[in-house]
This record gives sequence, C-alpha cells and structure tokens, in this order.
Amino acid sequence: MNAPDPLDPTDAQLERLAPAERWGFKLADRVHRHARWAAVSWNSTVMVGVTWLTCKRRLHVAGLDNLHALDPKRGILLVANHRSFYDFFTVSCVLFNWTPLQRHVLFPVRSEFFYDSPVGWTVNSVMSAMAMFPPIKRQRSAAPWNRYALSRCSYELQERGAVVGMHPEGRRYPDSDPFSVHKCKPGAARVALDAPDAQVVPLFLTGLTNDLWQEFLWNWFEPEAHPIGIAFGAPIPMDDLRPSGEVDSEPQIRAARVLTQRISDALKVQAEACRDILEKVGEQLKVA
Repeated sequence: MNAPDPLDPTDAQLERLAPAERWGFKLADRVHRHARWAAVSWNSTVMVGVTWLTCKRRLHVAGLDNLHALDPKRGILLVANHRSFYDFFTVSCVLFNWTPLQRHVLFPVRSEFFYDSPVGWTVNSVMSAMAMFPPIKRQRSAAPWNRYALSRCSYELQERGAVVGMHPEGRRYPDSDPFSVHKCKPGAARVALDAPDAQVVPLFLTGLTNDLWQEFLWNWFEPEAHPIGIAFGAPIPMDDLRPSGEVDSEPQIRAARVLTQRISDALKVQAEACRDILEKVGEQLKVA
C-alpha cells in the first residue's frame, strides 16, 4: 500500500471547503506541484513590474544584509505585520530585485473571495500566479482544513525550499499608529516548528494603503511625501525549541507559545527600525 502524499489533504479536510473552494484549491495546487517555474517567472517579471510602478521611488529598506546572509538551500518563513492588501506584493518586489532569493513564493490567504468563486480564482491567477496559497478558512468548523493548510506551508518550507510569507497578527490592522504591533497568533510559530530547518525572518512594513491608484500617483508625483519603510531582521532563534510529541501536545503548545512571543518581540524591534528609517527620510526632506 502506497504511503499518502504529504501534499494531499484528506477527504475529511477537503469536506470543510465549499465546492467552489475545492475547485479553486485544486487549480492552485496543480500550479504549485507542476508549474512552479511558471509562477516564479510570472511573479518575478510581470507582477514585479506592475508593483514597482506603485512603490519603487518610495521604498526605503533596511536589513537587506540579513536576507543576503540567509542559507540559500533552506526555506524562509517571512513573518510580517499586516496593514495593507499590497504588503507582500511589495515585499516580493524587494526579494526578486534586491536579493538572491529568486524562488517560489507563497502567501497563505483567506479563502473568502480568492477561492470561493471563478472571479476570485482569476484575480489570484493574474495577480500572483496562485501564489496566494493555501487558502485559510475563518470558521471554527474549518479547523481540520486549516491544520492541513499550515502543514502544507511547513512542507513547502522544509521539503521544497520555498519562501512563505505569513501575518502572525491574523488580519489587517489599518489603525492610526503606523508602528503598532498587535497580538500575534500561534499559526506562524506552528508552521516554523513543523519545518525546523526553515529560517524565520521578521519584517515590518509601513506606508502602504489599499488604494492602488493612490499608491501609483504618490510613487510618481509625491514619493518623498509618502515613503514606504521596510525593515528586515535577522532570523529568529529557535534551535532550543524542538518539542517532542504529537501536534497539539503540551510540549508543542508550549514551544509555539514561546516562539510566538519571540516573533512578536522581533516585529516590535523592526517597527522601531522602520520608525528610524522614516524619521531620517523626514529630516532629509526638511533639509532639502
């Protein structure tokens, strides 16, 4: 009897998806199994070009040396704050243009819209070559599916050396404080612990909105007045966190709690680095 493919969800997990979501997942899954090269090519050329039009002249980035120092053979889990829909599109541009990390990129996304209709599948395909994957469900009843989604992220990191971007805060927080870090959830920590060879890199980004047209205008006509700050930190240490036991066992839960706190602390450090970046930009603008 053949062993189950670790890329496959069980029938019980698939049942937690609506019919349209299952079709959307299967479409994206085929891309990531059989056409990774095409997804990398699309995102590193077409989507980088489009996104660059909205942000290149406004970008101020710190910590690129931390990315250049990463082991190119190991997966990379980017953990970031979440303020705008375009956060990881902008981060992808930085990765593809200013680092040697020309590899497969995945950003787990809420299933609503991007997987629950053909319109969502089309948007996901055009905007990211299905890089917004795997889908995550909001409902508590979908917990079995979400366990699969997190496990799939760990597999992509550990076995296939992907770059996976996650928002530990769980949702967007477009509040008035551009340097705030909200309470982190344990999902990203669980992914990292299940892929112990992965490098967990914190980053903080601020300066983006959800208005793509406004972002374009600022980039070309007011770049100095609307800077975008991104700060990448060094990998978060986790060598001391090697819990034994099954998923959701007490050792696993304790380790996830510790790593989640480390992620939160690292995001706060990068938030201050971002503040420093933008304060320097403001000072230079006053001098000019």
